[in-house]
Amino acid sequence: MKKLTRSIPALALLLCMSVRLSAQADTLKLPYQKFPDNIPLQLLLLDSSTVLTADKLDPKKPFMVLLFSPECDHCKHATADIVANIDLFREVNIIMASPLPLADMKKFYADYKLERFSNITMGRDYRFMLPSYYGVKYLPFHAFYGKKKKLIGVSAEGQTAAQMAARLGK
Repeated sequence: MKKLTRSIPALALLLCMSVRLSAQADTLKLPYQKFPDNIPLQLLLLDSSTVLTADKLDPKKPFMVLLFSPECDHCKHATADIVANIDLFREVNIIMASPLPLADMKKFYADYKLERFSNITMGRDYRFMLPSYYGVKYLPFHAFYGKKKKLIGVSAEGQTAAQMAARLGK
């Protein structure tokens, strides 16, 4: 009986620790992993008066959120590759987002002549929500969504336009 009385507190302690550890594992997940279909997309577009939200995206088309910096060389290379291979993205909306000032983004937009492509939208993440939502550490950062705004996956690694299109099933 004494052995049983001694082991009950030990069992209770182990049970509490396992519950606590499993609760902590959930808090380690990034917001996009917990809420993959709840994209906090609020971008101030280059006209400085229109705000693009996830609700305004066409649910029938896949899309890619590309977090970038107009000053980032890797982002410049990724954009040039997308432009050179734009046919791969004919049925894909590309949302380019940056928290940097609109003036910098407008120059980037003009430098790459992105106005030629109706499927590329650029805007300022003025609430700085996307980097924390996705846990962004490196740029460019890609989030790939299929039809009905379902998350396919994310990538912080450099990718060619062909690799990006492949992630979107194109």
